[in-house]
Amino acid sequence: MNLARSLQIFELMRLAVPVWDGRVSPLLDVAARLMVVDVIGGEPTFSEVHPLAGPGRVRAIAELGVEVLICGAVSRDLEDELVASGIEVIAGIRGEVRAVVRAALRGSLMQPRFLLPGAQSRRRQGRSPKPRAEAEVR
Repeated sequence: MNLARSLQIFELMRLAVPVWDGRVSPLLDVAARLMVVDVIGGEPTFSEVHPLAGPGRVRAIAELGVEVLICGAVSRDLEDELVASGIEVIAGIRGEVRAVVRAALRGSLMQPRFLLPGAQSRRRQGRSPKPRAEAEVR
C-alpha cells in the first residue's frame, strides 16, 4: 500500500523527514534535525523541526508520534529498531524536503529524481503499528 493510499484510509497521520540544508539528510543515523509533518485528509497542515541527537534517537522519534519516516540512507540496525517501534520506514530517498513530502502524499515518491543514486528505495512497515483512534478512521 502506498502512502497516498494510506491517507485515503486514515484522515490523520504524522510523518517525518530528517533534514539538512532544506534537503533530506543523506544519513539518518547522524542527522541533527527532524521535520515532523502533520497530515490531515491528505494535506500537510503543520510542520515543525525538532533536534535529533544522541543514542535515544528511536525513542525521540517515537515520542513525537511519527508513523512514517522518509529518509536517505539508514543503517540496518537503526532501521530495524524503528520498524520494531511500529514506525514505517521509507529509505533511499533524496531531494528537497517539501517536494519529497508533496510527492509522498501524492503517491509519486518512487520517481528516479527522488531515489538515491545506485540504490532502490525500500519500505518497511512496523510489525505492530500504533493503534488509531476510531475518530481517525473514515
